[in-house]
Amino acid sequence: MELIFPNLYRIEKAGGRGRNYAYFIKRRQGNLLLNGGKATVHDHLDEFEKLGGVCMQFINHNHDLMDGQLHKDIHKRFGAKLYHHELEQKKVLKKTGCPSESYGDEGFRVGKDFEAIYFPSCGEGLSLFRWTNGGKHFLFTSHVIQMGGGDWHIGLRLDKRSKTSEPKQFAAISQLPMDYILPNVCRYGQEGYHTFNDITRKSFAKELRKKIRDYQEAA
Repeated sequence: MELIFPNLYRIEKAGGRGRNYAYFIKRRQGNLLLNGGKATVHDHLDEFEKLGGVCMQFINHNHDLMDGQLHKDIHKRFGAKLYHHELEQKKVLKKTGCPSESYGDEGFRVGKDFEAIYFPSCGEGLSLFRWTNGGKHFLFTSHVIQMGGGDWHIGLRLDKRSKTSEPKQFAAISQLPMDYILPNVCRYGQEGYHTFNDITRKSFAKELRKKIRDYQEAA
């Protein structure tokens, strides 16, 4: 487990095509675990204990549930429920018996520093997570927003919720204060995390608008 920013730890597992990450956020109000699925989290429970345990655990979507027993073990040890979008609930219940709570398209807030943001993609209930600490803003993007080879790869799929989704709520994501984008899946040769500058902020907003425009034209 590596401390990559103040109060932010990353757990890495190397695979055949790249690296998988989970993230542990240390907070005075209660620590959060963002599980990336394939990262080897079980080996770090004692470290979590030393850092104050786990208050809540989050998954971006049900595909992150590679090990349903893990979430049950974390709940048993720390009392941390599992949080996810309501559209993931049926599949989550099939994969783990961990007590869980869900939220809707409006997202979910934990205090003033952490929020879940609805972002349909390969799973119609996928969420991004945004955390603010020390004046810096971190966006945890699963595998659906990444920078690679100088280009943005954005997996927004508005056709997943075409009857209820409002495109403007997704366009607004690019206007949020953001300093870093952290994926939980990273192919070899891609950045482990991206640090925004003025140019990449503009290119991110442009690519996101294009995704939304393509959807609207096809609808």
